[in-house]
This record gives sequence, structure tokens and C-alpha cells, in this order.
Amino acid sequence: MLLTWRSKILERQRKEQSNFLTLPREIRNQVYTLALVHHAPIVVWSAERRPEMTRSFRGGFGKHIYYLRYNDEEMASCLRDLAPGMMRCNRTVGMESSEVFYGQNTFSFEGDHEWIPVITWLNNIGMYNKSLLRKLTVSVKRPKAAWQRADGSRIRGDSREFFPRHASLTLPKPVIEGEVENINPALETLFASLGHTEPVYRSLEQRLTITMIVEFNFIPGVVAALESRFPSSSVPAHWDGRYMGMDMPNLVEKWRAAYCSTANGLRATNVEWQVETEKIRIDEKKAMMCDRGWEIISEEPAETLEEWCTVEGEPIPRPLRALPFNEGVKPSPRPTVRFRLRRKELVGPVIAWEPNPYSEMEMPISNGFG
Repeated sequence: MLLTWRSKILERQRKEQSNFLTLPREIRNQVYTLALVHHAPIVVWSAERRPEMTRSFRGGFGKHIYYLRYNDEEMASCLRDLAPGMMRCNRTVGMESSEVFYGQNTFSFEGDHEWIPVITWLNNIGMYNKSLLRKLTVSVKRPKAAWQRADGSRIRGDSREFFPRHASLTLPKPVIEGEVENINPALETLFASLGHTEPVYRSLEQRLTITMIVEFNFIPGVVAALESRFPSSSVPAHWDGRYMGMDMPNLVEKWRAAYCSTANGLRATNVEWQVETEKIRIDEKKAMMCDRGWEIISEEPAETLEEWCTVEGEPIPRPLRALPFNEGVKPSPRPTVRFRLRRKELVGPVIAWEPNPYSEMEMPISNGFG
């Protein structure tokens, strides 16, 4: 009788000890890595803004309307080979697996987003998981345009959404009238959201790095496509879309320093900018980057598939990924250079960037915004 009772106790102890949590933490982390870490960035958001021509009531063509085309397959395929349900097993496994999932994966936001999907996702994952993040990549497109008057006020330009000049931007003297960038204030909300976390790790190796991936042939503050092909005195008008100022990088660096710096001065959040440009006059571009306040972290050769089209008699390459439809196009590789940049720390007031000197936008009729 005693042996039977003792054997039952030993059998129960043996069963209780042989569970997942009795394994060493190193082995459990290996299991989490195999189940939750993706070899490529996890695409949280992927959508492109596409135009569609409407029909007027008289049967002719009307205006262009824009809609978002979501890439559901790309977003779903990233989680297909993972086991995110593991984070809901129990409290212990959930916390341990969350550290691996959010800390070792790169989360990507691609296409057109206007920053709102990034903010929504950060709020949805919660403050603890947000503090575990180590790598975010966000696609960046040139901001929409607004028109700056001679008195410094702004009116709506080429977009329905209009945002006044941010209070952190100091107007230069004299104020130049022309097309300026319409910076979405949601970008400041993004950095404020990242700053509202209690850092789990304080070391430099484990801080959050946000990589801003700028669309092809755009380098903020540098006329990447214009002066690489044409003298400044004979720039064709169709190249005005390849110009991007420094307002966004300057504001991002100001908000990063204001919201995402720890008490001891270390960067809780590091912001890097990835740009890719044609391998033409590359030394001039690098010199201009340094002059604009960029620190070049790395430089590597790359190739971009492009098609050749003719605009005003000039052969102009256009990257295939920027085209809405490219069926039947025979791409040819073009040598490009990919840079990783970091904006140097700002000293003094942030001066608003000058209007686009290559723009052909005319002053729109006042629409009630100032």
C-alpha cells in the first residue's frame, strides 16, 4: 500500500517536471526563434495609391479619383510560416515569446500610408510590446505640396489634406513665395507614441532603429535626378517631381530628440534614412549630402530595373517599381548606389526649407486656409 502511494507521487512529480517551462531558457529561446522569427521583414502594411478616371454625367471623362490597393498576399505571407499563437499559451510563455517576436523581427510599412497605419499598429500592440521593438522600416514619399505666400502663410496646393506650417519651423528672411512641402503632423504623433514607453533595455545595442526608405532617386536636400543629367540652367520641367527638401528630416530629428531620448542622453530611438540614386556625379551628390547636414553611415552598389521612355526628346529612365503597370516591359539593369544616412544633431532653430525652385505650380486660388 505504501509503495503504491509513493509510486503515484513520484509519477505525478515526474509528469509535472517534464513540461516546456522546465527546459533551460536558452533552449526555449531557440524554440521561440524557430517559431516566431521571419527571415525577411514582416510586412504590416502594404498599399499603393492608384488613380482611376471617373465618367461625367455627359458620358465624357471626369476627374481622377484615388483609392488604396492593398497587397493582402504580401502581408499574409509573412505570418504563414510563423506560429504567433504561441504568444497566447500562458503568461510566462507569452512574455518570453513576445520578447523574441517583437525584438528579433523587422516590421515593415510599405507604399502609401500617411503614417496613420504605423501609429495605429503601435497603439494596438500595447506599451510593453512597443518597448521591445528593435527594427522598423517605413517607406517615405515626397510630401504633398502647399503654397507659401510672401507673408509666410500657406494655402492648399496639390492635395485635399492641408496642414499649416509646423510651429518648430522658423521662417527665413526674406520669405520666398512658392511651392513648399505639406508635412503631415501625424509624423510627430508617431514619435510621441514611441516616446511613451518605459524602455526595457537601455543599452545602445538594443535600442529601436527606424529606417526611412525614401523612394528611388530622392535624396532630401539634394537634387538627385535633376543636376545629375542636366545643367542647372537647362533643367526640363518634367523633372520637378524629383526634388525633396529637408523639412521632413529636420523635423524628424527634432522630434526624435524631444520624445525618444533617455535621461542619460543616449538615443532610445535611432533614425536612419536609406536612399538610392543613379551612379552619376556621385561625388558631387556625396559632397552635397554632407553640406546639407547628412552623415553617411554606409554606401554600397546596387542595381535598379528600369525602363526607358522619352520625355521632350530626352531618354529618361523610370524605375519599374514606380510604375502602376509594367506588363510587357523589358527591364534593363542600371547601376545605382544605395546610401544609409543619419541626420546630424540639430543646433539652434530649425529653419524652414526654401520652396521648390523647379516647380511649375502656380499660386492656387485662396481656399480659406491660412
